[in-house]
Amino acid sequence: MEQLHHREVKIFEIFLNGPKDGLLVFIIYPLQEVLWTCTYSLYLWKMFRIFALLLLSFSMPSSEGATGGLKFQITQKGLEYAKEVVMEMLLSQLKKEQIEDKNSSYKVPPLGDVFFSLSNINISRLQVKDSAVGFAEGTGLKLAIQNAQIVFHSNWVIKSLFGQDSGTAEIRIDQLSLFAVLGLDMDDGGRPLVQCTRCHSNIRDLDIKFSGPKSQLYNLISFALKGILIFDVKKEVCSELKKSVDNLAQHLRSIKFLAQIDSIAGIDYSLVSKPDIAEVRCNLDFKGEFFLVKKPHRSPFLPTPFFLPNQSSSMIVLGISDFLVNSAAFTYFAGKKLQVNYTDKKIPKSVPFRLNTNNIGLLLPELKKQFPGMPMEMHLAAWKEPRLRFRPWGLEATVLGRAEAFVVLPNSSLVSVFMLNIDCNFTGQVFLEGDNSGNSIAKIRGSVVLNSLRLSQEWSRIGEIQVYFLEKLLKIAGQVALSRVNRKLREGMMLPRVYGASFVDPEVTMHEGYMLIKTDLHYPLQKTVA
Repeated sequence: MEQLHHREVKIFEIFLNGPKDGLLVFIIYPLQEVLWTCTYSLYLWKMFRIFALLLLSFSMPSSEGATGGLKFQITQKGLEYAKEVVMEMLLSQLKKEQIEDKNSSYKVPPLGDVFFSLSNINISRLQVKDSAVGFAEGTGLKLAIQNAQIVFHSNWVIKSLFGQDSGTAEIRIDQLSLFAVLGLDMDDGGRPLVQCTRCHSNIRDLDIKFSGPKSQLYNLISFALKGILIFDVKKEVCSELKKSVDNLAQHLRSIKFLAQIDSIAGIDYSLVSKPDIAEVRCNLDFKGEFFLVKKPHRSPFLPTPFFLPNQSSSMIVLGISDFLVNSAAFTYFAGKKLQVNYTDKKIPKSVPFRLNTNNIGLLLPELKKQFPGMPMEMHLAAWKEPRLRFRPWGLEATVLGRAEAFVVLPNSSLVSVFMLNIDCNFTGQVFLEGDNSGNSIAKIRGSVVLNSLRLSQEWSRIGEIQVYFLEKLLKIAGQVALSRVNRKLREGMMLPRVYGASFVDPEVTMHEGYMLIKTDLHYPLQKTVA
């Protein structure tokens, strides 16, 4: 049964872990073709892409009211659908399982001591007519199976006072029932704990039909084996279930709930509190914090509690807080990824404005006077981590950056000529659409609006810079740039499937300090033929 244990662990991983990359956030958008006019747009595209990745870890859950950055709720509706998916997967796999040989010895009147062996056991029929799953409030999950039927075929060998005989047998188990409770908890390292706290099984009837030499004799006395086998099978059902749960628990203890996103960042999705289990839903709370891969440096932010709604209309609810998106912003800032250098080569040829002292000198005459006809470079960087805040009307992002201008001398060396401080504020929206094709988990779209932009002079070696005119120019250019950005965001992108699952009628809502995604799920099932 070891293969069965591995399979059960794998099925759990499918519903717990999702893809390695996980669900990231809206952080940085390098607007490469327009940054020469709109320096404040530096972060938008990566923000969109990282948010898209974040959606892929939708299977990471969280607990109501606890201090984590990522929350997940599965409702009774979602649990029942998960049960249907897992049941179909298990039934399909069990019918393909090669079950280990069984050897037993019994005292069977009038045969005396009987050695009984079954080999090449396979399941020819498996049917579960009635099953139910639910939440055991404050404890975990409860599972009930009734009126299950299993038919085995195997080779048999019997050694008794009549000698040794062999042949084939059909073993039919009728009205198998099982009731079990799985307790869910958390260890000191934030890993989930699971154990089988209660199990009871029963079999209404078991029938054996032997084929082969002397099979008529064994069929006549099979009633003597019947009671013994029913007792053994009833014990083994719960024993095997407990072994499977123990294997799962051991596997969970070996997992490090840290996922590397890229060469810069990783995400910690360990539990921060025990599962919060009510009668019709389960909330789990994960840390949801980004960190630097090369340096174990954490963000300076503290999570603020937020609450998932008690609702039954959707299968799952995912909550993403300010803490998560700000820890991502801090991590990429500390990893020196919120900076970019621009030369004239990065400006599209179709743009009439070139990055040189002649063009910039139209606004700054002293620049043109000191460095006539020379190419320039602009080095853009955030001087502080961006601050992001979920609001009922959208995701607000405040970016504090600096733009340092350089003149490229004939010997290719750079001369710094001025530096400007840039303070800008955006509001972004996120939209999700289900994908009926089954090729994607969902389609993500977005939009961005510039709320404000302010420039100030940090220093200059070409005299005082009239930032008022630059502000006006950048705001106009920014609107043009954002129109291009929003065209791309409206087109959206397809998110890869997560083990074949897709969102059904997803709904995104933003609130003060957090964002919610409510959705049903669809998994293409292939019904098992009994």
